[in-house]
Amino acid sequence: MKFVQEFCKEFHKHKGKIIDVSHILEKEVEQIIIKSKKHMNLSLNYDKFGAFTKDLTFFDKWEDFRKITKDASFSIKKDYKEVRKNILTVISIRNKYTHGTLVYDGGLKKFFIEYEEDGKKEAEVNDEIIKKDIEFICSLSSPITEISKEFDKIPQGSNQT
Repeated sequence: MKFVQEFCKEFHKHKGKIIDVSHILEKEVEQIIIKSKKHMNLSLNYDKFGAFTKDLTFFDKWEDFRKITKDASFSIKKDYKEVRKNILTVISIRNKYTHGTLVYDGGLKKFFIEYEEDGKKEAEVNDEIIKKDIEFICSLSSPITEISKEFDKIPQGSNQT
């Protein structure tokens, strides 16, 4: 049983890291949304001062991000479909670790996370899977930074839509 206790302890450290890096990514997406309000006439969940119009989930922010990156005036030369899809995956990963329950199957000698996503699900979890999840989330920082830089290139006050 010491093995189970040690894994649970390590799991909770990694769970915290997954939540932290997801939160950083969420804040980067938020900054793009706030920047976009200076240049675009889209109906988003932020007012003209960059304040939330309601308590937003990461999914709400993703919906705004989707509107922004699909807008023709912004995405003429770039297709951010893959980035949008990957952010949805991050939301799913984050929700699985945040809201899921860690269980140990003694017969299989494996750990699983039981969670809700379009019904009850379970996913195996081990050090390798956790590492891949963290690396995946961190890999999105570069494309998000690229999108943010695109907004930095737009002259202040030029309303593109």
